[in-house]
Amino acid sequence: MLMHRVIAVIMPTSMFVPWFLNTELKTSKAVFWVEAAGICVFGVYWFLKGIEINRTAADEKAATGRLRLRSGTVEEIGVGEVSDHQTNSRPRMTRSEHH
Repeated sequence: MLMHRVIAVIMPTSMFVPWFLNTELKTSKAVFWVEAAGICVFGVYWFLKGIEINRTAADEKAATGRLRLRSGTVEEIGVGEVSDHQTNSRPRMTRSEHH
């Protein structure tokens, strides 16, 4: 998505430009506005991320074990499928079995 790429450029730029303005050019007038722009871009990033999470329900799927990571890609586990975590997990001991 184009917006992600724009944000990926603006966020680090908004960190380094104020440093450059302060240390190299010895001017602080523009620093406020550059930092304010960086904060706004950060807010836009989390706004978009919230929309994406809401649209995909990724947080709910991850919390309920319906996502898995396979070959560097996140996949949704279909109904009736068993996750890798479920097949590789050992039975857990209860507190009473520890003694």
